[in-house]
Amino acid sequence: MLVLDLKEFSSSMQQEQLSQRKSQSKSCLLIFEKKHKSAIDDTTKNLNVLYLLHGSSHCGKTTILRDLFEKVKVDHLESVFLNGNRISTPKIFLDGIGGRNKEKGRDEIERTLRGFKDRKLLFIDDFDKMLDILGEDFTAFLRATIQKIRIGVVVTVTTQSDEFKKTIINYKAPFYRFFMPIKIEYGLEDIKFLMEKSGKNLTEKDREKIVDLSGDNIEIIEMLIKNYENLDKDISRSINRAIEKQPSVVEMFMLINNLTKQQKGIVETLCKIIIEKEYNKEGASIKDIAKETLLDPQVVRTQVNRLKEKNIIEKKENRLFFPNLLILENERIKLKEEHTYRGSLLKNLKRYEEAEKEYREAIK
Repeated sequence: MLVLDLKEFSSSMQQEQLSQRKSQSKSCLLIFEKKHKSAIDDTTKNLNVLYLLHGSSHCGKTTILRDLFEKVKVDHLESVFLNGNRISTPKIFLDGIGGRNKEKGRDEIERTLRGFKDRKLLFIDDFDKMLDILGEDFTAFLRATIQKIRIGVVVTVTTQSDEFKKTIINYKAPFYRFFMPIKIEYGLEDIKFLMEKSGKNLTEKDREKIVDLSGDNIEIIEMLIKNYENLDKDISRSINRAIEKQPSVVEMFMLINNLTKQQKGIVETLCKIIIEKEYNKEGASIKDIAKETLLDPQVVRTQVNRLKEKNIIEKKENRLFFPNLLILENERIKLKEEHTYRGSLLKNLKRYEEAEKEYREAIK
């Protein structure tokens, strides 16, 4: 009888996750330094910088911001790092920047921020979320104070989030065009750079696939590169290996994109159509998806357009749609496991013809 040592297993999992995070951190930092060395130098030498790091969820913004903070702290120990997502009141913001006299309210915030002038930098992660929580009035006050005192501030925001649209790119918002923007994204040359660092070769076509699949998610990029072998003819085998080793990544990818249950259902249905009806690389139409889900075609069209924006579905020729390959391969593996399981049950029941049919579906 096999006895599982849960403590040892948990420790092993934690070590593996830590190793993955270190690898991902290293990748996004290497690329940021390669592409934005002047911004790094500027931040470490100029205490009046105003930078806004923006990009999709899990592109490495927080890691990069934290690294910049650590670099600045070498010469300016009193610099401050705030997690904007945890700042729900002006009092918490005041505590975070080192304010003392809460009775004086905004006067104390301004007095404390004056202490930053030419001495330290303020770093705020999830700046858009913080502004949205604290409201327009506080946002206007903060913008006016930063501009009046002329202190250095470096922040991160999540592109395409509702908070970003409301507090940063809305032309009526106080911080509209206030910062120097730096987009955190990963293109063909970045993938090539990481592949070469890993001693692996990949065609430009497959590098394009990684760019399309990942949506700038550095964890997915790392996962695909790690599981790629130079003998592979294309990236599909890498995708398959990656999902088998870490199936939770696909669920995380869908969670990051904030998919509703209906959107998940549409994506899963589209995958099922591609796999079971063997549309191959052509895709499926709005009509096909509506027929399988029994949803109104207009509802399907609206949701598909939203999924296109989230890099979950792409539009092919002849008004056909195709799912993100990462999600498609995950659904293919799940369907294979379901058919194999049913085949095993039927075999045990001695219903051999039905079992054989299920096994054939599993290896299709």
